[in-house]
Amino acid sequence: MRRPADRIRHAISFEVIGLSITKPLAAWAF
Repeated sequence: MRRPADRIRHAISFEVIGLSITKPLAAWAF
């Protein structure tokens, strides 16, 4: 059973990981 706060924390960590991956790619592409 997931608590709502746990789901929010997972979403935030997922966005941080996605940004850390896409920012170097965008900086390298442009």
